[in-house]
Amino acid sequence: NFLKRLDVVLWHKTEQARGAVSMPAILRTAPSFKGPYDLTEWLRAHAAEFSGRSFESVAKELFTHRGTKAEYVARFLEFARALDQFTSSPLLQSVEPFGDAFEAVRWLREHRAALGGESLRQLVVALYVGGKMAVPTELGSWQTVASAGDFFDSKPILQRAPIFSEPEALLAWGVAHHVLGQTKAASYLDLVMPLWVGGKIPRGELDRWRRAAREIAWSLRGSVRGVISRDLERA
Repeated sequence: NFLKRLDVVLWHKTEQARGAVSMPAILRTAPSFKGPYDLTEWLRAHAAEFSGRSFESVAKELFTHRGTKAEYVARFLEFARALDQFTSSPLLQSVEPFGDAFEAVRWLREHRAALGGESLRQLVVALYVGGKMAVPTELGSWQTVASAGDFFDSKPILQRAPIFSEPEALLAWGVAHHVLGQTKAASYLDLVMPLWVGGKIPRGELDRWRRAAREIAWSLRGSVRGVISRDLERA
C-alpha cells in the first residue's frame, strides 16, 4: 500500500512537471493578478508573444495550468473576452468616452448587431478595458444598467409597453397585462430600470420611480389588492 501511494504521488508530480514544461515560458513567468483589470493590462503588454491567440484562450490556459477554481476565474475571463472584443472592433475603438451609463447603454443597443450581438453587460466591460468610461470606478453600476437593457430587449411585453408618465399607470398596465408573470420579475421595482433604459420612463426620474415602486410593492403586501394583483399575474 505504501508503494502504491508513493507511485501515485510520483505520478502526480510527474504530470505537474510535464504541464509546467509544456506551458509557454511567458505563462510560466506570469505574475499573480490582484484583479481582472491587472490581467488585461498584462495581456496587452505581452500581446505580441501570444502568436495571434485570443486573450481569452491565453487566460484560460494560464488559469488551467495554475489549477485555479472555475468560480474565481470567471470574472477574469470576462475581462479577457472584453479585451478581445475591444481590440478587434474599430467601432468600439473609435467611439468617444461616455460620461454616463444611460448614454453608453443606449449607444451599445443601437450598435449591438455590429458588435456581434453580444450582451450589453459584456460590452460595457469592453468599453471599460478600452478606456471608454469617463468614470471607470463605476463599472459595477454601469453593468447594472446594461443588465437592465439586456432584460428589456429580451422581453417583448416590455418593448410593447406605452410610455408612462406616472408610476400608478405602470401598476395598472402591469396588472392588466399580467406583466410580472410574463417577465418572471419578482416585483414592479424590478421592472423600473429596464423600462427606464428602454425609454418608457422619463430619463430624469429614475430615483422617483424607484421610490414609488417600493411604496407600491409595500402597499400590495398582505392587502386584498395585493392578493388580487398576484392572482391576476398568475392567470
